[in-house]
Amino acid sequence: AAAWRDPLRLGGAGRWLLGALLAAVALSLWASPVARAGRVGVMLLPAFLLLAPFVARCWSTERRREIGLTAWSAVVAATAIWALAEQVRQASSRAAMPLGHHNLLAAFLVCTLPLVVPALRRRGAGRWLALLALVAGLAALVETRSFLGGAVLALMALAGAARFERARHLVLGLALLGLALLVPRAAAIVRGEDSSASARQVYLLAGWQGATERPIFGWGPGSTPWTLALHLRPLPGVNPSGEVVGEMHSLPLALAYELGFVGLALAAGIAGLFFLRRWRGRSAAADRGLLEAGLAGVAGFLLTALGGAQLSVTALPLAAALAAGAALAGEGGADAHAAQPLRGGRRRPFARTDFIGWIYAGAAVVVLLPLARAQALYEAAARVRMRAQAAPLMAQAMALDPQFALYRARWAWSAEVPVGERAT
Repeated sequence: AAAWRDPLRLGGAGRWLLGALLAAVALSLWASPVARAGRVGVMLLPAFLLLAPFVARCWSTERRREIGLTAWSAVVAATAIWALAEQVRQASSRAAMPLGHHNLLAAFLVCTLPLVVPALRRRGAGRWLALLALVAGLAALVETRSFLGGAVLALMALAGAARFERARHLVLGLALLGLALLVPRAAAIVRGEDSSASARQVYLLAGWQGATERPIFGWGPGSTPWTLALHLRPLPGVNPSGEVVGEMHSLPLALAYELGFVGLALAAGIAGLFFLRRWRGRSAAADRGLLEAGLAGVAGFLLTALGGAQLSVTALPLAAALAAGAALAGEGGADAHAAQPLRGGRRRPFARTDFIGWIYAGAAVVVLLPLARAQALYEAAARVRMRAQAAPLMAQAMALDPQFALYRARWAWSAEVPVGERAT
C-alpha cells in the first residue's frame, strides 16, 4: 500500500486521472440497477491496481528479477503442458484447459509469453525452463485455434523481432507464416461466412444499444451478464436456442456499457499514459528488456481484449497486472524499493500506509466473506440430490446474499413452499 497514491507511476496529473476513474466506477455502481453485480469487482479493484507496484518491489534487484522470471516461466510451461495434455486426453480439437475455453487460454498465453523472452538471455536452468515455456506455450497457442490470439502474437513478434539478435530472421519468418495461415479465416469473416463472427455482431449490437441508453454512468460494473439480454436480438441460425450471453466479447464496448463513455475514456487515457511514460523512460531503464517485455504483455492483453471481455476470469486481469508490474520493475526507480525493511534485520516503523492497507483488507473481508460463504453453501446445495436437504442450505445462502437472484431461484426450486410465497 506504500504506492497507493500513484500505483501505476502516471505522474502528478496521471494519478488524478486514476482517481477520476475510481470515482466513475463508484458512481456507476451507485446508479446501477443491479449493484450486486459489481460488488466483488469494485472491492477487488484496488488490490489489482496495487499488484503492479508490489511486483516492482519484489523484483527490485537483478537477483530477484532472475528468480521472478524463472517462476514466471514455470507457470507458463505448466499451463501450456496442462493444456496440451488435456487436449490429448479428451481428444478435443482445441486446447482450452486449465482456463476452460480456447479464447481464454489464448489470451492468457499472449499476455504471459512475452515475459518468458527475457529469461532466455540468462544462464543456467532458468534459460532451459524459459525455452520449454516458449515452445510449449506456442504449441498450446496454436492448438487453441484462436484467430485473435494468433494474430496478436504474430503482430507482436513482427514488432519485436529486432530484439532477437541471433534469431531475428527466424522470428520474422514464423510471424509471417502465422499471419499467412490466418488469411482463410480472415477472408471468411469479411465475407460474413464465419458463424462465430456473426454471433459476435449480435452481441456487439446489443452492447452498443445498451451503452447509448445509459451513456453517462452505464449499467454498472459487472452488469453485462445481468442485463445484456434486455438488448439482444438473436438471429435464427446464428444464435442457438436458449443461449445465455455472459460477456460482450469486446472490452472497450463492455466498459462503455458498464461504466459509460466517460469511464471508457478514463480507462483508455490511463492505459495510454502508462505506455507513454514507460516508453519515454526505456533508455534509462534498469532492465530495458524486462520493461519492454512487460509492456508487450500488457499490450497482448489489451489487444486480445478487443475481441473478448472476460475480466471475471481472474487469471487474465491478474496476468495483466503482473505484466504491468514487470514493466515498472524494469523501469526501476525509487518506487521499486519502497516499503523495504531496514538493514540489519530491524523492522520498519509502523507507517500510515500500513494503516491504510489494513483498513482496506478489513473492509474487503467484511464485504467479501459473507458472499464467499453464500457461494460455498450454494455449491454444497447443488451437490445434494434430495431437494429437501438442499432447501436449508439455500435459505442460508439467501440470508447471506439476498440480492443474488440465482440463490432465490435455486431455493424456490428446492423448497416445498406455498405457491403464493414461491411467486413472491
